[in-house]
Amino acid sequence: EMSMLRKKTDPIPFELEIGKFLEKTELGLGHLYFNSAKEIDLPDGKKVALIYFPMPIMAEWKKVLTKVINELEKKLQQRTVFFIGNRTILKKEKRGCFKPKGLQKRPRNRTLTSVYEATLADLVHPALIVGKRTTYTPSGSYQRVFLSKTHQTALESKLETISALYSKLTRRTVFFTFDN
Repeated sequence: EMSMLRKKTDPIPFELEIGKFLEKTELGLGHLYFNSAKEIDLPDGKKVALIYFPMPIMAEWKKVLTKVINELEKKLQQRTVFFIGNRTILKKEKRGCFKPKGLQKRPRNRTLTSVYEATLADLVHPALIVGKRTTYTPSGSYQRVFLSKTHQTALESKLETISALYSKLTRRTVFFTFDN
């Protein structure tokens, strides 16, 4: 039984492939695991591999992420690899509805906005988001996201892919700029 993949439902072949590969790497990922993985085709014909990791071990994953992504991208040619936290969005509480027993107020980090923002932060890792501006136009709104300069060289080539992927995951439009 594979220890890298921990998932309640039956794994798809792609997840098994990723799991086997991560177990074989020399990166010593023994204590780490992921929840699911999927392949996404973006409108521009690019292919993306998206891997979801559990929130409790997020800090552990972040330590090795850059190395793991490099290894995976070598293996899965033509695919850009992204890791994002496996977060839960809870519905907005309607006024006058009874709350299910034992459930407190919906935590801020389970709101749609918060999950989407955290997802974006995961996608641009290792860069940091240093600012955001939302612009509203008659044809819809978009966000301009300012990233820290430190990882500009590593990320520059991926930004279009990140925008397309984020749009596919959240139906929101983002553009990136590197902040000075």
